[in-house]
Amino acid sequence: MAVNARGRAAAEISETVRAFDRLAPRYDALWSGELVRAMRARVHGALARALAPGARVLEIGCGSGIDTAWLAARGGRVVAADPSAGMLERARARVDAGRTGCAVRFVCCGLDALDRHLGSCRFDAIVSNFGALNCVPRLDALGRLAAARLEPGGRVFVCLMSRVCLWEIGWFLLKGDPRAAFRRLRPSPVGVDVEGIVVPTWYHRVGDVARAVAPWLAVRAVTGCGVVLPPPYLEDGWRAVPVPIRRAAAAADAALARLAPFNRMGDHVLVELVARDGGGAR
Repeated sequence: MAVNARGRAAAEISETVRAFDRLAPRYDALWSGELVRAMRARVHGALARALAPGARVLEIGCGSGIDTAWLAARGGRVVAADPSAGMLERARARVDAGRTGCAVRFVCCGLDALDRHLGSCRFDAIVSNFGALNCVPRLDALGRLAAARLEPGGRVFVCLMSRVCLWEIGWFLLKGDPRAAFRRLRPSPVGVDVEGIVVPTWYHRVGDVARAVAPWLAVRAVTGCGVVLPPPYLEDGWRAVPVPIRRAAAAADAALARLAPFNRMGDHVLVELVARDGGGAR
């Protein structure tokens, strides 16, 4: 049974990589609207407050390299990992086009295999943005990686697709589709269509994250992304909303981003973690 479980896991990873390889040419076009930019700005704001220029950062699930290029532009020394070769190709091109002069090393692998590619590297922060770790069933490997690789005082920032998204529930209920409204609450993994391929997706709760990394890390802050603002897949309709209403919604979104329980009910949630003893690697 253990062999079969490993085989199923390998097949799931293979299908996920194939889906994102197929998505890679269209990814930036899909993730470039006002709603995505607002969420990314919130994540970047948290990183900018925590990371000094020149920080050494390990990025898990770098995708097409938008965050990689932003980190490099701030002088960061980045190791960026993603299991999709198609995504890494675009990330390299984006960083090269930015000509920051900062060191970025790319690694083609996922979370579970990442440590073996890092040599003696240590980091000031570990970052994973926009749901890359929703493709991973267990997050204890993240805690082990942080314990081994973080410098004293280092931080971990994980932005995940939330378990509960109020906008999504309300939107699909209004459309008469309760299955879609509550899909994130179904037992994991939930099959999500990505470019015609069903990708197993785990909608981790903040509590799930905390328990998985509890031996090594503790939750420091929880910030909602897209609490009042709708999910990015509603971008086309959102652009038709009058600008004053959109600005008011953005202001309300910022006001509720750190306020419980709303901070856990957006489209995404940013979880900031610190080492339990305040230190880093041992």
